[in-house]
Amino acid sequence: MMLASAALLALLTLAASGAVAADIELVVSSWSSDEALRYDGLTGAYLGGFGGGPGIDGPQGLTQAPDGKVYLSNYWDDSIQRYDWTTGAYVDTFVSVGSGGLTAPIGTAFGPDGNFYVGSVGTNQILRYDGATGAFIDTFVPAGSGGLSFPCCLTFGSDSHLYVTSENSDDVLRYDGTTGAFIDEFVAAASGGLDAPHGLAFGPDDNLYVCSAATNEVLRYDGTTGDFIDAFVTAGNGGVDYPIYLVFVPEPATLGLVGFGLAALLLRRRKR
Repeated sequence: MMLASAALLALLTLAASGAVAADIELVVSSWSSDEALRYDGLTGAYLGGFGGGPGIDGPQGLTQAPDGKVYLSNYWDDSIQRYDWTTGAYVDTFVSVGSGGLTAPIGTAFGPDGNFYVGSVGTNQILRYDGATGAFIDTFVPAGSGGLSFPCCLTFGSDSHLYVTSENSDDVLRYDGTTGAFIDEFVAAASGGLDAPHGLAFGPDDNLYVCSAATNEVLRYDGTTGDFIDAFVTAGNGGVDYPIYLVFVPEPATLGLVGFGLAALLLRRRKR
């Protein structure tokens, strides 16, 4: 799938009320314009962006941290940039260019240990960095472990283990959250029609939701066994096209989804 020229193409909300709460912001990494943009979660009105920073080229995954900063994967520059969550101002390059062999980063997450984990797509690894300083610690998941190939996105489950979508093998792999050792193929290859898996998240029902980009669906799997349950978002529902990342909004229980093209989102409550 070719990269889309515009990152913000669809916000699909699946709340019972049919609306996103008024105090929610949508933050999108815009691949072609090399910036992260902020929008009102209810109206879509533009609110400004995260600007500047050296070497911004192909922004990807977005992660918000407890320190009030936003961490932006810099795909072509092989680094992680950090921005102030309130002002959008550039803070620093949190993970320096190529640190620990980082190549083409996409998915990021803070682990239960407080450290920062990054999917290095170019090397098929998950790298670990100090959550306070960004210094390289180690290769948490070595190249190809468990068949890992093109690790798009990652998340930690309530079991403290690491779950990673492996795009080229069409599955979700699980690793020990303490050692990085391969545990199992949590979601079997092509289960439920899974094709080119990207974003994943555990929902309020404790099940695992995965973007099946090539089939234009969000698939749901049992959060304990990994067994396929259903297509939670069916192909074309709401105009979804090549879904990439998703997140559940805390209140109401809503699934936010950006589709078609390499984009990422965060949804946060604005300070009143």
